[in-house]
Amino acid sequence: MALSAVGGGFAAAWDVNEAQTALTQQQALLLDLKVQLSLLQQKNLQLQNDQSQRQKVQESFHKMNALRQRGQDLLALHKDLALRWPAGVQIQELRLEGPVWRLQGQAESGLSVQQALQGLTGILAWQQSPALMAFEAIPQAKGSTLNLRYVAQARWHWPEWSPKPEVNRPTPPVARE
Repeated sequence: MALSAVGGGFAAAWDVNEAQTALTQQQALLLDLKVQLSLLQQKNLQLQNDQSQRQKVQESFHKMNALRQRGQDLLALHKDLALRWPAGVQIQELRLEGPVWRLQGQAESGLSVQQALQGLTGILAWQQSPALMAFEAIPQAKGSTLNLRYVAQARWHWPEWSPKPEVNRPTPPVARE
């Protein structure tokens, strides 16, 4: 019996030692996993920051391209104005506000303004072609043939400042009868 008790005590001590070793290994593994999780969280945060920076750079690139396109469109329009604009239509003010392009000036007649504006319709992809918006007769100065004040405007399609984000919206279920 005593031998059995000593053998049982030895077996119990052995089991406790094995359990302690397994517990120590599990604790070391848990600590290692916590360190790996922390590193992965830091890497994830860095990737999110990088993605945010990349998105800002892309938005700046799109804005730059939109501005470049606007500049090219304005240059083409102004070159065409210089080449085709009739002498009987004087431009006193040319204003650009967003996509709205407005001309103001004096002319010999409303017909000469209309013809001048029609000459501009093929230059750009107008959203609203150049059109005479207002005109009024003005007192004629001595020797002047310009007796009409006009306002004309147009609206063109300008590139967006930045791309619209793609939104993955779930489609609503189709009603079935």
